[in-house]
Amino acid sequence: MSDDYKKPFTKSYVLKVTAENMQRGQDDQKRCVQVSIDKTLNRISDFVAGSPEALEVTQTLAELNNWLKLLESHIYDYSK
Repeated sequence: MSDDYKKPFTKSYVLKVTAENMQRGQDDQKRCVQVSIDKTLNRISDFVAGSPEALEVTQTLAELNNWLKLLESHIYDYSK
């Protein structure tokens, strides 16, 4: 494999894997989302700013952040 090879990135794959990990229940659901956010942030430097791939990474981060906010508000609602 050449040094120029970059693993592909798709929003649908990241969200699918995150959801599967959340359903397995091996980790806290918030932790599953946070791990996906961290891994996605690590990938952003692989793409040229403004490229379609960089846009997809940004959209994925936005979606994952929405999931995290929903989980936090859900947990907060039940802790009252």
